[in-house]
Amino acid sequence: MGYLLILSCYFFILALLPNRRLLATLLSLSIFFSAFVQWWYQYITLSPIYYSLFIATATIYLFRVKRLRNVILITPVLAYLVASFILILYPPFQIPCALVIVAFLIERHQLMPTKIWFQRIGAATISIVLAGLIVLVFIMTRANVIHSVENTAYPGKRVTQSGGYDFSFTFSGNLDYELISNIRAAKYQIPANGITNQSEASNFILLLPFLFLPSLYLIFRHRKISKPFDWPLLMVNGMFLVAMAWLFIPHLGFVGKLFLLNEVPLTRLLIGLGLLNLLQITLFIRHLSNPKLRFFSNTIAIPYTLVVGVCELALGIYTMHRFPGY
Repeated sequence: MGYLLILSCYFFILALLPNRRLLATLLSLSIFFSAFVQWWYQYITLSPIYYSLFIATATIYLFRVKRLRNVILITPVLAYLVASFILILYPPFQIPCALVIVAFLIERHQLMPTKIWFQRIGAATISIVLAGLIVLVFIMTRANVIHSVENTAYPGKRVTQSGGYDFSFTFSGNLDYELISNIRAAKYQIPANGITNQSEASNFILLLPFLFLPSLYLIFRHRKISKPFDWPLLMVNGMFLVAMAWLFIPHLGFVGKLFLLNEVPLTRLLIGLGLLNLLQITLFIRHLSNPKLRFFSNTIAIPYTLVVGVCELALGIYTMHRFPGY
């Protein structure tokens, strides 16, 4: 599973940043060694991430290749990946990852001829239909088992309400919550916030909140100089706002129903933040890779970095106050 996770991340980054092998290697290893992955090392956790990245990579190449033969080859591969993702059968981790990848793939290919664009959409549709047929056969041959699971307390019948998540746990990856030992982890269980074990207290190191404003600045600066609008980066940041709203703002039932987040316990939504984090970093670096364009001078970058450092320090002090034993 770890090998597939590293491979999926590596080739996804190379699809967006060709020839950046060292960067792809480092980011892939950072995902694998993240505390969330290490504490949650099981199929229902890792597979939603690596199937999502494989699906994104296959879709990128589906729209990028020029020969019809390559399109025909990619179509069944994409169908297999989509079917495999669906058959993980653990919605709390699948839904956040699916939302992230759908947001990333919403892009208008402005430079692609209309005929070619419809051809690629047709191939993607065929892939989804094939995946749907595979899943349908699976469901029909195992209907009794699936019905039994649906009627259990967990993971069957449950509805999650928005809001009330602990702010410090959202940044637990940055604060090393996940590095505490098995014995000491029991002291930091807060059932009221849904944190019942050290796996649920683990997280990714999130640069996502700190790159949010710089990302928006890059998007609109590119637009101002007549560059193609970066829909993926905009949608990734938009999905980040949706996730934050669901974690901290109560009474957002309509948002939960629209995005199926009412099926996802708040602690499980962290997997989506981790995937968003990877996508945002990669897309952000893609913006900065053009040597002819310089958007951030030292007079902007250095003070902003200091502000981020102060924020991290404040979070650390807050953690010490909340958990003096730690």
